[in-house]
Formats: sequence, structure tokens, C-alpha cells
Amino acid sequence: MSNSLTLPAADTRVRPEDSPLEPVGRALGVPALGEAPWGSHFCVFFASPEDLLEILVPHFRAGLENNELCGLSALGQLDLDSVLETFAREIDGFERRMAAGQMNVLNYPPPRADSGLPDCPKILNGIMNRVRDARDQGYTGYRGVGIASWLERSDWPPYMTYEADLTRAVSGERGLVTCGYLLPKCDASQLVDVLMTHQFALLRHDQWTLIEPSERKRATEAVVRMNVALAERTAELQSALADLNGFSRWVTHDLRAPITSITSVTELLAQAANARLDDDEQVMLERIRSSAGWMEDLIGKVEAYSRAQHAQLRLQRLDLRGLVAQVWPAVAGADPSRRMGVRVDDLPAAYGDRGLVSQVLEALLRNAFTATAHRPDPLVHVGATSTDEGGVAYFVRDNGVGFDMAHCDAIFDAFTRLRSVGESAGAGLGLAMVKEIVGRHGGRVWAHSEPGTGATFFFTLPPPHP
Repeated sequence: MSNSLTLPAADTRVRPEDSPLEPVGRALGVPALGEAPWGSHFCVFFASPEDLLEILVPHFRAGLENNELCGLSALGQLDLDSVLETFAREIDGFERRMAAGQMNVLNYPPPRADSGLPDCPKILNGIMNRVRDARDQGYTGYRGVGIASWLERSDWPPYMTYEADLTRAVSGERGLVTCGYLLPKCDASQLVDVLMTHQFALLRHDQWTLIEPSERKRATEAVVRMNVALAERTAELQSALADLNGFSRWVTHDLRAPITSITSVTELLAQAANARLDDDEQVMLERIRSSAGWMEDLIGKVEAYSRAQHAQLRLQRLDLRGLVAQVWPAVAGADPSRRMGVRVDDLPAAYGDRGLVSQVLEALLRNAFTATAHRPDPLVHVGATSTDEGGVAYFVRDNGVGFDMAHCDAIFDAFTRLRSVGESAGAGLGLAMVKEIVGRHGGRVWAHSEPGTGATFFFTLPPPHP
């Protein structure tokens, strides 16, 4: 084996209060509505197409600006060309977002079953697939609006069952779902049916009126309280961050000068007195050199860790296989005498900051390089696998010393090293930096290992935008 990189080729009616709102606010873009948490299912009663557009424009503007996947379907009273023209005029970047697939506007009647009634399971499936699409494509969530003005009286019972099922299905998901009903077409009993199957409603008669049950009011009040607490906590964190940044600057600047001085004086001493030093004195001199080098390396890692926390993300489509090929020579160069096998599978493209994701790969590869130091047949394998949620997890696997899973959470903490890999002179910042960078991208990191059998480190990144 060589040091060079080898690249191988529901149908039970459910009341809204059975799916309670969580007090986490999302801006709905409409002053009368304020905020709502993910998992909200509400309705709008409108009297004219102009009324509906008055709600749809700010609602979708807020969703697109918040990096949500958005969809408008079954336009009914609305003319498709007029809707697209209005959105393009009122929402910055609308046409670009449409072209990128972030926004869909579809003008077709909902599917019907053989009985002629609405195919409600198919409609529900389509909405929940969009919620999953938003997660898989790296959006913050899904914001969808369906216009139900096409409903006939015979459609009403199954559709109300569907509405109740949708309230239950979207609860706990990253979705905001709105249904639009033409007010002049609804009688009193139908109004009550709709209100019973949604968490809250907005009604247009002479003016917009919010119909808000007690559950919604409690959630709104909780949002206000949480926002106040969040502001206070943010101020505390900003103060702590300023202290941490000051400490980092002190470590990387004020400590570097004396370490450089120690290194220089040691080299001068070695040159001037090397011949007169006995074996013990040579050992002590080498310890000074080694310790100074270790401190210099630590300062560099603290500096890199700080940059990983605060550097602005420059997101782009990433070829992870290509990045591995770029960073591996620097990893292997730490000990050119090592002969280590490397296998890199074809890796799905990801979306992230090229420099920071390169640091993730380099840190994980260095970890594998160190862990296999005493193996006669060292091997590292970089690949990808599916997650339980249907996404992609990348992994770096080695056949090194491994570790006890009882300490799995601790290995991603800064300045933590496990005894089983204590041969390394590392500072315990590499895996902490991996966790920090992956977290900033909205991903997660975890590991699996057994002592003596190697370890596998997994991480996720957003998929490339369409």
C-alpha cells in the first residue's frame, strides 16, 4: 500500500387542540396574523381574489426571505398569469427563486378518486412530501397554501376529514400550511366545520379579523415571553462571546511571541553548545524544543477553532471526493514513512463553505491517521450512507485503536482526549472544530466505535440547492 490517495472508481377526525401549537414563532408576513410556530395549519376566508392576494404576497415574501420552500396550488378564483405578475412585482427575486425551485405556483384542480370525490389521501401525501423535500433540500421548512374554492357540497364531508388529518400530520413538522376558502360560498355550518379543523383563522368581511382560540392565544403569549427571554439571553451570550474572543486573541497573539522566543533561543543554544552537552542535557534540550513546538501547534489550533466559530459562511456546491484528494497529502505528510491505504467512494455532492468543510475532512483524516499509527495494515475509508430520515451522511472510517462508546459524547468537546488514543500529542480541538463547523451548516456529527476495532465518524451537510 502507498501513501498516495487511491480513488476507486388517516381518516379519524381530529380537533386542532389535539395537535397543540409549540411556542416557537415564525413570521407569517401578515400583521393581523403575527407569528405562528412550525406545525401550524390555519385558514383564510376571503371575499375576492384581491383580498386573497393581499394575504398571499406578504405571506410568501416572508417565507422566501426565511429560506423556506414555498408552494401555492389549486388557484380557483385566481388567474395564474395575474398571480405570477403580482408576485414578480411585489417580491424581490421572485422569478429567480421560481427558477431555482424554491417557489412553485400550480393551477390545477386537486385529484379525485374513482368515486368522483377528492382523493384526500393523495392530497395529504403530496403536502407531507413537500415538507420532507424542504428538509432534504436544505430549506428551513415548507410554507404551502391551497385554495379550496373548487369544493362542491358533496365534497365537504371527506374534505373536512382531510383537513383534520392534515392538522394532525403537520403537527411537529417544519411546515406552515394554509387553506383558502371563498367566504360567499360557505354557509354557517361550513364555517363552523372549517374552524373546527384548523388551529386559527383569518376572515375578511369589511376588514380582516383574526379568529383565535385559546390554544393559539396561549401559544402567542408564550412566543412573546420566549422572545423577551431570548433577547436577554442573546445579550448575555454576546458579552460572553466578547470575553471569549478577547481570550482567543490573547492566546494567539501574546503567547505566540514568547513561544517564538523560546524556540529561537533553544536553536541558538543547540548551535553554540551542542558539542559540550551530555546525553541528559541533549534530552532536556529536545524536550524544550518539543514542548515549544506543541505550544505553537496548540496556538494554531485555537486560532483555527476560533475562525471556525466566527467565519462568514460562503456556501456553494461541493465535490467532497475532490476535497479529500486535496487535503490528504497534507495529512500523510505528517509522517512520510507511514504506508497507509486510503479508499474514497463516489460521494454525493453537498452544499457548504469550501474552506470550512475542507477543515472537517482534514481533521477527521488526521484523527484516522493518528489512530492507526501502530497498525501493521492501516486503512482509512471515506464514504457515504443513508440516514434514517432519508438524507445523506458522510463518514470517515479507520481500523485503528477505537474508543469506548461510553465516552462518545465527550470526544466532540474542546480539549478532550481519550486515553485509548493518548499516544497522540493532539490538543483535543480537531473533533470539537468538526462539530462546530458541521453545526454551523445545520448538520450533525456522531461516531461509532469499539476499542481495538477502529472508529467511524459520521457527519451531515445540506444537499445542493436545485
